[in-house]
Amino acid sequence: MAKAKTKKINHKEMLEKIRAYKSLQSSKKAIEDELEQCKNAIVDVMTAHDLDEYEVDVFKVTYKDVSRAAIDSKRLHSERPDIYDKYLTELVSKRFNIA
Repeated sequence: MAKAKTKKINHKEMLEKIRAYKSLQSSKKAIEDELEQCKNAIVDVMTAHDLDEYEVDVFKVTYKDVSRAAIDSKRLHSERPDIYDKYLTELVSKRFNIA
């Protein structure tokens, strides 16, 4: 199999992209924190007034319990490892990180 041709890495350009990425990551964290504070303030008011829905202007806010069925994989693994192993699938993904 022929080796794929690779272009020479432009280190200056990569450094600029990495710095931009890290800067945007910091901004994202600050925005996420601010979003969480706003959400908590809204939820606090709704909880204090025992509301699960609130409409104001064009917005409808809901804060309700949601349930879903889930398999207790730890319990299944301990009680029925044969079944657990039979249905266990391995998922592979790539993780991107800049330290």
